Amino acid sequence: MTQLKYHQHILNLLGIELDMLVSRVAIIEERERACGVRFPASVREWFAIESAESLFIERRTRITLRSSLASVTRETQHKAT
Repeated sequence: MTQLKYHQHILNLLGIELDMLVSRVAIIEERERACGVRFPASVREWFAIESAESLFIERRTRITLRSSLASVTRETQHKAT
């Protein structure tokens, strides 16, 4: 299990053991290349954590890693202009 830099404390408080997945890191890196931006380290770490978005999904709303990252990308680009 990887010791997380930004989110380990909150996961410990919640009693959750999750790890970063190489496949999720690859998706993040692909989005960064496509958008020409680098996400903040804490954002990269959060979205690389196994099932991280499921901690915030309501029963009727499904959020996927790709759509979440696309949303972050749009907000980052909007703020940059």
